[in-house]
Amino acid sequence: MSSMATTRKKNASELADLVFPVFMEHLNLTHNKLVEEFEESIGYGKGLDDVREIWQAVKDARCRKLLVEKDYANTDYDVDEILEMVLENKGEIHIMEEGILHAHDGMAAILRY
Repeated sequence: MSSMATTRKKNASELADLVFPVFMEHLNLTHNKLVEEFEESIGYGKGLDDVREIWQAVKDARCRKLLVEKDYANTDYDVDEILEMVLENKGEIHIMEEGILHAHDGMAAILRY
């Protein structure tokens, strides 16, 4: 490998080392803001954290934003189908870090109406 290629590889690695913490901080801030938005939406009757209610809202195309912890699973509902329906209805899906939605059983929905 040429010294120029080695330098580029090193520079890319150094850049990644610098950017990654900033990216993670931004992601955590964004996730925290989404949780705050969800919790505020509950007060307006536009927030759900019960999977049965979320399922119905998604079927009715009422889900504007769906927050889901990565690796979330549910034995009674097909999570992939819920995600597909949200996208089909022009909703947003936000994959969250594990534990951030612990008070909401791993899934939360912000409704359009």
